[in-house]
Amino acid sequence: MDIEEAKRYAEAIRTINRYEISTPMKDSDRLLQIEGGKPKITCEISPTLLEYAGRCATYLEFIRQLGTLRFTEDGRSAKRIPGEDAKQPLRNDLLLGTTPKIYQQLGFQADPLLYTRRHALKALAPKASKGEQFRHNHGIDPKLMCQVPLLLEDPVLIYNSPNSNSRICVVLNQVDGDKSPLLAVLQPNSKSGLHDGMRYANSNFLITVFGKNNVDSQLRYKVPPSEVLYINKEKSQEIERISGIQFPRDYSSLDSNTIIRLPRCICNDGYEPRPWLDHAKGRSRHHEHKQHRRETEADDRAGVTDMATVLKDAAASKGHREQRVQRSGHDGR
Repeated sequence: MDIEEAKRYAEAIRTINRYEISTPMKDSDRLLQIEGGKPKITCEISPTLLEYAGRCATYLEFIRQLGTLRFTEDGRSAKRIPGEDAKQPLRNDLLLGTTPKIYQQLGFQADPLLYTRRHALKALAPKASKGEQFRHNHGIDPKLMCQVPLLLEDPVLIYNSPNSNSRICVVLNQVDGDKSPLLAVLQPNSKSGLHDGMRYANSNFLITVFGKNNVDSQLRYKVPPSEVLYINKEKSQEIERISGIQFPRDYSSLDSNTIIRLPRCICNDGYEPRPWLDHAKGRSRHHEHKQHRRETEADDRAGVTDMATVLKDAAASKGHREQRVQRSGHDGR
């Protein structure tokens, strides 16, 4: 190994160490172990190490983005804070990196995987107290949220969403503070992705991630083996041990650690979620989906432009821009 190559590996080790100490990873999952205050590699020096370091650099950028989220004093999400640049768009999705390979094998495109700031704020904000019925926050520990991009790469279980034909559900190999398994919901083929003020023509979305305390009940009554897309039986046993849940016995006949079938959201691209009724709440989940779409479109109108508008604004004179602000009430950004 020459000097330049040694420098690359040394930098890779530093990057990996910065990421791994930022998350509550299990010791068995860490590539580096700390001994005597110094990181020690638990694998051979190889190009795989550099590849993992590159992914860790992406994860660290996601952590940096999480640090830009803001809350009010009571823990609720805040749209603006004093001194924040009012010209910056409210809608600015978080970038987790390129969609992991396992979802590409399921038919997702190798597009950016995005996460709306609004949903990230709800995930991180403290859970509602007993008297708060409509505050759907999830209280995920920030360090645990930092691990989500890595957890998505190696899931426990993937299945068709029982609530939406356009989404899949993913059980991750971690639990929240209440020992509930983390559940992520993903949706492919979005045309509304927005990051750093620029629109993505194609992207996939992490819709939500939270600790689901009754995931085993959902699997037992709403997810037969024919709806399962992927299962890692070794990891399923591990999450059962940690959380105390039990996966349905009929999952034992499924092939492990391989793609079993393609999801409905890929086979029926563009298919609308089923308008089934949630009788407990007395309202249609289809209505909730339509409301979510309206909120997303409103976010788009709230002030994020595509690249053509950015270039147009840059070329416009200050006087012309001020006139446009007076007519429209915002500066177009």
